[in-house]
Amino acid sequence: MPPPYQQPPSQPPRQGMSTGAKVTLVGCGGCATLLVVLFVAVGCLALVAPSSESRLDTAEESRLDTAEQPAEVEESYRVGDAVAHGAWEFTVLNVEEGVSEVEEEWETHSPQGQYVLVELRAKNIGSEPEYFEGRDQVLMDTGGKMYRYDVSASSGFDWLEPVNPGNEVQGVLAFDVPAGFELSHLLVNGEGSFADGVRVDVD
Repeated sequence: MPPPYQQPPSQPPRQGMSTGAKVTLVGCGGCATLLVVLFVAVGCLALVAPSSESRLDTAEESRLDTAEQPAEVEESYRVGDAVAHGAWEFTVLNVEEGVSEVEEEWETHSPQGQYVLVELRAKNIGSEPEYFEGRDQVLMDTGGKMYRYDVSASSGFDWLEPVNPGNEVQGVLAFDVPAGFELSHLLVNGEGSFADGVRVDVD
């Protein structure tokens, strides 16, 4: 008699991930990515912040340094003041405007416009003989224009004779300027034609 039929044992379910587990893992992976992005952003901010603070500190230090430095005050000279420049000490003694002619013993000089006469004393304060250069002394008008002297109408200076240290010369420089000329100041110069000179206000 054959043995009775026995149903084969059922197979145990396979071990595997449920859909829920997969979703959970995917969610954790997203959190990890988000955390990495946040860490990178925080690191960038940490790098940028000190740089900004450093720039602010530098700007503040520069402002404080500028505020602590005393402002340079330009010296002001007027008629009668002694002005040292280069090897010379100049003193403007008098200024006369609106002169129509200059008379000398043998000749009378007439300007194209009008003369401005500047009586000037120059002392050699250097250590060797120097030639006084009238062409280096200029008048300035209120518009910033420059005027040089008229050598033929000027007097008192011997352009060909050197002045020894400690000696001085005195004379009158005649400037031929146009009608309507408005005088601002004189630039006295003892350092040559390429120097700026020193301002002497004559108004």
